[in-house]
Amino acid sequence: AALLSNLREYVQPPPSPTEAVLTTDGYFTSSIMKLSPTPSVRRECYMQSNTMAPENIEVLHDLVKIRHELSSMLGYGSYAEKMTRDKMAGSRENVAEFLRRQAAATEEGYGLEMEMLRRKKAELEGTTEDVMPWDVPFYMNICKAETAAAEYDLSPYLTVDNCVRGLVHITDTLLNVRMAELPLEEGEGWCDDMRKFVFMEEDGSEIGTMYFDLYPRESKYNHAAHFTVRCGCKFYKDEELRDQTPIVAVVANLTGGGKAQPQGGLLSHTEAETLFHEFGHALHSIMSRTKFQHMSGTRGPVDFVETPSHLMENFVRDHRSLSTFAHHHITGEVVPAERVEVLRKARGMFNSLEKRQQCMYAEFDQELFGPPPLSSP
Repeated sequence: AALLSNLREYVQPPPSPTEAVLTTDGYFTSSIMKLSPTPSVRRECYMQSNTMAPENIEVLHDLVKIRHELSSMLGYGSYAEKMTRDKMAGSRENVAEFLRRQAAATEEGYGLEMEMLRRKKAELEGTTEDVMPWDVPFYMNICKAETAAAEYDLSPYLTVDNCVRGLVHITDTLLNVRMAELPLEEGEGWCDDMRKFVFMEEDGSEIGTMYFDLYPRESKYNHAAHFTVRCGCKFYKDEELRDQTPIVAVVANLTGGGKAQPQGGLLSHTEAETLFHEFGHALHSIMSRTKFQHMSGTRGPVDFVETPSHLMENFVRDHRSLSTFAHHHITGEVVPAERVEVLRKARGMFNSLEKRQQCMYAEFDQELFGPPPLSSP
């Protein structure tokens, strides 16, 4: 009941006093899988969320068939070959070799991490049964929480305003680019708590504009993302080649925040990571200089576009950077290095298991859209 009360918006009106109808929204199901101590609830949630749209099997079959036909018309042996040809990977064979190396590198760690989950399940459930798919998120969360109880104490140091100051500082020191906050002009914004930042070179020339739309509201996109409002590119005006400056938006749904909260509200460390991640995407689009707009920023090779975003995440994990902006919202104390170290170690837990999961997704994708027979009708 306590768990459902925190996720009330995902619970539909019950058909009876003893029942509840739950949605299969991704945020809700992932929360249940991580937080529910009842194995049967986790299992039901897992099964329902993974079988809720059986009609999509036929859609997927048609998608595989048509993609293979189009790729064949263009001279490729498969859709996977077509999609890797102009990427950093270069070929389907290179992808397979990369995944093989990842599997070998994580084999020992994967075994140790699964054994840790088995021991924790036996301790809490009193069973010798193997760890099931619906057990993994729950016991991973338990193990991480036991190792890094201090993680939740970082929130007092991670206000929205502190994190934004960190982004401004990093942009200035790393790229020598000024990030200036300016007021919105009349009719410019689409919500009341938007923030606008203009990026400029040392000489004051404008590079681009970035909007922050960080807090939840009714009917808003309920995840975090970077959106391009206008791509950067070259264009001619009066026979002179000019630059079109990009306009981008960082959209999130940060909990506990809002313009009514002091310093924009407090963020969990995960939320701070999300903000820095999406800012990395937006910064990529702001700094991109291309002739054609369809090659600008995150429209480049898709196996590169996560590099700037993951680079930015590291600034929230390293005390050297955190100490420049993560200050206690009341006392002004710099976030203690030992707390950051505890968090850093916890974030590295189950790294092999998570890599194996990503490899599985990639291998499935490569097989599904690879050469026949899977690509054939």
